[in-house]
Amino acid sequence: MIMNSDDIESHILSRVENEKYAIYNYHDSGPIFGDDLTLISDYGFCVNCYYEKQIRKTNDDFYAKEYEPEIYIQPIPFRPKT
Repeated sequence: MIMNSDDIESHILSRVENEKYAIYNYHDSGPIFGDDLTLISDYGFCVNCYYEKQIRKTNDDFYAKEYEPEIYIQPIPFRPKT
């Protein structure tokens, strides 16, 4: 979700169309969302590939002042060894 203001109407929620390309996180860069949104330090770019909606109107490179990805990880039930 890209949030550039407190106005919830301006937020864009785009779901991945193929979960194989959902998200990557390399040790030498920031998160990469299916090549649709790539962040490397403060540098980023967008190309609509694997998510349902384009999150930027342009494919131009950009610089982010800050970003905070929120990721939900589904818990795996604990099963003790027997």
